[in-house]
Amino acid sequence: KVDYPSHGRLKNWEMMFSEMSSFHDTHGHCNVPNTSSAQLEYSLLLKWANLQRYWYRKYIAGYKSKLSRERVERLESIGFS
Repeated sequence: KVDYPSHGRLKNWEMMFSEMSSFHDTHGHCNVPNTSSAQLEYSLLLKWANLQRYWYRKYIAGYKSKLSRERVERLESIGFS
């Protein structure tokens, strides 16, 4: 089996989505804190969330986006916007 680079990105997206879902379950929202103390704990999740929000807004506005409809629906299912 050949492991294409896109497979790695897919696996990474799934892992980060799972982390965001856990964050939501714990905190009741998807707003990852951007304070200096929280950045140590949530730095990767914060970067991922900011990037997803950028592509989410493009998708919702009808522009070309790296988010598929399925990913948008999954993000929305946990209250991400």
